[in-house]
Amino acid sequence: MSTIEVVTLRGGSAKISIQTREHCPPHATCRDTGGQWIVRISFSFAYPTAVGLVDVMPSQNNPGIAAINALVAAVEQKLHECRAYGGPISETIR
Repeated sequence: MSTIEVVTLRGGSAKISIQTREHCPPHATCRDTGGQWIVRISFSFAYPTAVGLVDVMPSQNNPGIAAINALVAAVEQKLHECRAYGGPISETIR
């Protein structure tokens, strides 16, 4: 696991990391530091700006659209680092 950034959100914060042993699609895992939720945000090696929501777990603890948008924006700003930590996926695609 490689931590990319800690993002401050209204009511808390989230740690964005790349889990190098996880399955496709390539994604950043955003964990609430309070342990309430996990948001996964996909990114692409092929398309320079393709970023999107994969899921929120558990769904009943959804942090809300403002927090999700802040996490997506943070992943967009750190795409270079996300791709660099992409592990075996990035080695295959390069």
